[in-house]
Amino acid sequence: MAAYDPEDVVQEIRKRASALGAKTITMIVGGLVLLFFVFTSWFTVQPEETGIIQRFGAVNRTVGPGLHFKFPNGIEKVRMVPTARAFAWSRWNCKM
Repeated sequence: MAAYDPEDVVQEIRKRASALGAKTITMIVGGLVLLFFVFTSWFTVQPEETGIIQRFGAVNRTVGPGLHFKFPNGIEKVRMVPTARAFAWSRWNCKM
């Protein structure tokens, strides 16, 4: 089994990164950050729920059912609370 020297590994990574170029690396990192923002910024509230949006842990606002947008994770967090459960039960609906 070959032993790898950490300094050699770092040098190899630096060599490959410089071959890519700073512009390419910047575009890749920027694209990943953009994807993170897009995929953590939208959420859906179901009809029987209310969404409570917390910004840095403090309650900021509440939202009703539907598709909504927020700041990415780490800034805003959504908690879903079941609020409107409709039970359609009566003694005339029962089958015996």
